[in-house]
Amino acid sequence: MNRKRILYNQHSILMKTLHTALILVFAFAFLAGSAVTVDATNPPAADNIAWKPYGEAISSAKESGKKVIVDVYTDWCGWCKKMDKEVYAKEKIKETLEKYFEPVKLDAESKTSHQVDGKAVTERQIAKSFGVTGYPTTLFLDSDGEPITKVPGYIKEDMFVKLLEYIGAEHYKTKKWEEFAGM
Repeated sequence: MNRKRILYNQHSILMKTLHTALILVFAFAFLAGSAVTVDATNPPAADNIAWKPYGEAISSAKESGKKVIVDVYTDWCGWCKKMDKEVYAKEKIKETLEKYFEPVKLDAESKTSHQVDGKAVTERQIAKSFGVTGYPTTLFLDSDGEPITKVPGYIKEDMFVKLLEYIGAEHYKTKKWEEFAGM
């Protein structure tokens, strides 16, 4: 009986130590993450794309007839940063975006407000209204701001170029994606 109690006490001490260590690790990670400051009006990007605020892009699309592409990201998202660095930074991507789209970067956790149809809405509310739950997510909207589709996750450069052409040149109206992409 004493031996069981000793083992139980040792196990209890080990679990408390482990629990405390985990709390410290998460607290440190939280504090380190909160020390990073980002200007929400000028989102980080490793490219030279002329990103527009959401409301401005919707207005421009109505005038130009271009579609809207919305890169929904968060500051802490590693895949978002990878997509900025490895996909959006490529010249072919920039050229295709300029040809077909009004580009938007939208921080899904930001309280930055935009005027849309005469109403102030936050970037967080916009992301939520499109059902975005993971990051990155790429939204494609028609020139009236109506959703065409959303694509969750990181997309490699070669596939992204095809996707931009598929949506931008309106192939989605006459062909299935698999047929267009040669899958």
